[in-house]
Amino acid sequence: MSVTTDNVVSEQWVKPILGLLTSVPDQTDSVYAEIIAELGPVDFQTDWIPFESTTYYQEEMGAKLQRQFISFSNLIDPSQLADIKCVTNRLEKHFSQNNKRTFNLDPGYLTSAKLVLATTKNFAHRIYLHSGIFAEITLTYRGRGFHALEWTYPDYRTPVYLKIFEKIRQKYLNQLSQIPSLDSANHNYSNRRLNLTENTRKYAIGLMSGTSADGVDAALVSIKGNGKSTQAELICSVCYPYPLELRQRIFNLFQTEQSHVDELCQVNFLVGQIFAEAATRVVEIANFDLKNIDFIGSHGQTIYHLPPTEIGTPSTLQIGESAVIANQTNRPVVSDFRVADIALGGHGAPVVPYVDFLIHHQDEKSVALQNIGGISNVTFIPKNARPEDIIAFDSGPGNMIIDATIEIVTNGQKMYDEDGVMAAQGQVNKGLLDILSKHPYLKLPPPKSTGRESFGWAFAQKTVENAKKLGVSDCDLLATVTFFTTQTIVNHYQDHIPFVIDEIRVSGGGAHNRTLMKNLSTLAEATFESVSVIVDEQSDAKEAIAFAILANETLVGHCTNLPNVTGSIRPTILGKITPVPHKIL
Repeated sequence: MSVTTDNVVSEQWVKPILGLLTSVPDQTDSVYAEIIAELGPVDFQTDWIPFESTTYYQEEMGAKLQRQFISFSNLIDPSQLADIKCVTNRLEKHFSQNNKRTFNLDPGYLTSAKLVLATTKNFAHRIYLHSGIFAEITLTYRGRGFHALEWTYPDYRTPVYLKIFEKIRQKYLNQLSQIPSLDSANHNYSNRRLNLTENTRKYAIGLMSGTSADGVDAALVSIKGNGKSTQAELICSVCYPYPLELRQRIFNLFQTEQSHVDELCQVNFLVGQIFAEAATRVVEIANFDLKNIDFIGSHGQTIYHLPPTEIGTPSTLQIGESAVIANQTNRPVVSDFRVADIALGGHGAPVVPYVDFLIHHQDEKSVALQNIGGISNVTFIPKNARPEDIIAFDSGPGNMIIDATIEIVTNGQKMYDEDGVMAAQGQVNKGLLDILSKHPYLKLPPPKSTGRESFGWAFAQKTVENAKKLGVSDCDLLATVTFFTTQTIVNHYQDHIPFVIDEIRVSGGGAHNRTLMKNLSTLAEATFESVSVIVDEQSDAKEAIAFAILANETLVGHCTNLPNVTGSIRPTILGKITPVPHKIL
């Protein structure tokens, strides 16, 4: 069969189209909103057309099916077709009910010479793209119209469909004539996804490993907008554990007397590999395609933190080489969020309060967002708050002292007190609690931050030694350090938050410790009138989500440190950008 192509022009940019099939055409607003968020504005839309060419879809989608075609004003690179099909596959699954599709979405593109559709089914006449997606030339343009091929679907052969595609083709040709140079056309799908100033939806991965260093929290996040218009939705999260040998090497680096420069150099790259694996794992669990991820925000693993209140040059070090993450995922990475604030005289911590304000500020009530990781930190947002009204600081130890203590007393048999069971079996020892409460950090005013340097292994060893001198049992010791964590939290509220607290919302690993949570509720309710203590719905992923959002803000050039929180002399953009190593279309 010979095919002639009259008036064929360059196919560097092509026009995306979509066919939507459903039995509920009056319920398409939500799916169209998602589609437009992905592909941009629609410039052509047909009426609903009865679908009568086959009964194939009726068992799954119901009778009286109808189809509608739309085309998009943003031209795309044809190699993006598989990416678009991955998006529509995800949307089909998202809007399905009882494992049955409500909408069938058929994306494709149109050129002056042909109509190409994307499919997941493989036949001899189809060409493989990637991610299980194939391309089929469904119609060719010859003479003065589109013509079917031997494999063309019956409905696509009908005069109604052919006239629709001829109208879209003419719109496409008119569009091309208005572009001075195809090389300068910036309306394509790929460029749109990198234009983060637009109010389009992006997909990002946030990566975080806290001071407990038990693994990497990875969060796949959908983000729309930026700044005060930010809308973020968690799609999937996972905790990807460190291999035990690597975790021990990280802990050795925490001890200045055991760490060496060559070991630091190696572990930096090894941690980067684990972060990349965590990013890959979360998209696999979500049945997502890594190529659809716009960027990654990586906090890294803190090894040492010296805020301005410590002796020596203020500095901080987070490892987990961003170039390793970028090369293994082929996604751009934003990392090293803390150093810019320290360079301006700040503590470099906490940096999450900016995100807390974007997501959680309310007009009706004041909220304390209490994260209990290795270190405990709080963001207090008064009702009707402005960014400069936020109060945030590290209150002291979180799980760090509890984890280290149980590891010492069990000779490494336990790494943490699961559910707070061991602490629940003991009683708080007042003498030991008094010693702990004399730590000088607890008397410092905000802005302030702390870390393993103050409340790490050495502090835990000294606490265990003091417990032995006082004859304190292991269970009583765990009960005391657990109570100490919650007491420092509530005491800091009393000393540094001169507002009514309506709600305490807890996140981090400490939210899983029942004894700790019971202590916190009891102390808070005894101290503050009508306060409620709840666990954040996204407790485990909260900080990973935050670094995805912070990366988004970095890429649009927004300052995200809060000088009233960190003590820096002025606002600044946080993070360093590692670009995608090479572009894969």
